[in-house]
Amino acid sequence: YMPLHIAELTMDALEEVGISDLLALVQSGEYEFADVRTALRYAVRFDSDFEDALSRLAAGASPGEIGQLYRTAQELGVDPAELDAYLAEGVRLSDIKHAAKSADQLGIDWVDVLAAVEAGNSWGDIKQAYQLADENMSAEEILAMGVKEYRKQAREQDRAARQVTKDQRTATQIANKFGVSEDAVWALYNGSCEFNWGCVRKHYQKNK
Repeated sequence: YMPLHIAELTMDALEEVGISDLLALVQSGEYEFADVRTALRYAVRFDSDFEDALSRLAAGASPGEIGQLYRTAQELGVDPAELDAYLAEGVRLSDIKHAAKSADQLGIDWVDVLAAVEAGNSWGDIKQAYQLADENMSAEEILAMGVKEYRKQAREQDRAARQVTKDQRTATQIANKFGVSEDAVWALYNGSCEFNWGCVRKHYQKNK
């Protein structure tokens, strides 16, 4: 015997599973009635495979665990089997959900975030890496280098760039002041003055 509301639910949402088949499952004693009912409910709620849900219950998975798996798979638009592969590697379902949330905030694929987590990177470093990434350096390259090291090198490059701008401005000022070409100023600066602007100024002051 199967309650009418379950039979109706079956006809409406699980056309591929016959009523007689469901009755047979329960009557055979192979599956508990509660498991059949739970499998039906998940098949409807999460648009999952009835037999898959039933087999998971028979294998010992709790209804709560299966519900979380199906809900996550539905939210990500993937087959539960894809998540099974991660879970088999020791990845927690909570990490998958966190990866999906982070990926949504960063506008990237959750698979890429999860791969970075599996590689041993912290959530904070992953977020920073994707925020720092540009056309010259990808997030993966930043993570491989280390976020701290990347920031350090970026600061050094920025400092060097500012120094180049400052030197160019100084060369122009000296050239204008003493009526000489910038090429001559640079030649002196890079040559006998050994990168000392004070030396360059003294040279032109003496020869003014």
